[in-house]
Amino acid sequence: MTASVADMLITPIPVRVHPQADLLDRRTSEWVRFHRLGLVEQGPDYLARIGSGHMAARVFPHAATDDAQIGSDYLGFMFALDDVADILGPRDLGRYAARAARLQRLVDAPGSPPLDDDPYAGALDDLLARLARIATPGQLYRLSVGFRSFLFGALWQASSHLDGSAIGLNQYTALRIPSFGLRSLLPVFEIVHCYHPNDEELAAPAVRALTEMAAFIGSCDNDIYSWAKDAAAGATHVNLVGVLSQGTDDGGLSQHEALGRAVALRNHVMALFARRCAEVGRDASDDLRSYLRDLGGFVAGWSEFHRVSRRFQRPGGVEITTVVTSPTTGAPDPLSPLPIPTIAWWWTS
Repeated sequence: MTASVADMLITPIPVRVHPQADLLDRRTSEWVRFHRLGLVEQGPDYLARIGSGHMAARVFPHAATDDAQIGSDYLGFMFALDDVADILGPRDLGRYAARAARLQRLVDAPGSPPLDDDPYAGALDDLLARLARIATPGQLYRLSVGFRSFLFGALWQASSHLDGSAIGLNQYTALRIPSFGLRSLLPVFEIVHCYHPNDEELAAPAVRALTEMAAFIGSCDNDIYSWAKDAAAGATHVNLVGVLSQGTDDGGLSQHEALGRAVALRNHVMALFARRCAEVGRDASDDLRSYLRDLGGFVAGWSEFHRVSRRFQRPGGVEITTVVTSPTTGAPDPLSPLPIPTIAWWWTS
């Protein structure tokens, strides 16, 4: 199914790519294989599809190659953990929760040894040791907070998927913002790109809103590009297109209507994100400007990565062109709030 021109994803932020993208990807594939993560038993094709080095090249374009490699391996870890969560059965949820708690302990207690021989614990222990060599204590603490948010969100999403009952757009949005995992990645941006925003700056409502917007946009892109794969696997329960098709809020839409609505919601928030980033950036410190730059770079790079990555290309997949334009061309009025109560505060922050 091919989306119409009116359904295009609008990305008013240029994508920059690290010159060592292929090297980053090759090294991360070797690292994932070494630690036996994800579905690595499927062989080289699985490792080629992950493509985390090419994603890292788009979100760590300013980093030294060795530092960008840490970010690439971290993304490989997160992708592999997500792949395992996608195939959980009802009896697996408790084991996944226990794994999550043990992994969180590693992040909470830097330098403590893994609690078991779980390959994910060994891989995370390696990542934390490498990050600790170049991070401040404050950055490592923010990593622990962000990682906990991701794990709670991932458990909520897995539980919701296994429950099988339809969820509405409001609950979907509240669920996907933490389960998307962006908060666990943001401290890695700080560490790899060498800046240090203070807690007061990051806690400002406008900055927190921008952080949530970036996670929402990223989750929308993920769900739109993954729709064909999720539909084929019967995993549409926590996919935005599936939520809109199920219609607990408006009686349900056809697949094409739901796809168009998903794109429109995403573009609406993108327009608000671009506007608010510019407003907040005017009076921001240099470190906060770097944070906002990385939020925007992530949004643009993530969308572009979905367009080109084999990870999301499946037979019958949705073909949508990502276009670079000005923040106002073809975009909705960003000052008009969306009818989603859990994010209404974005428009007043």
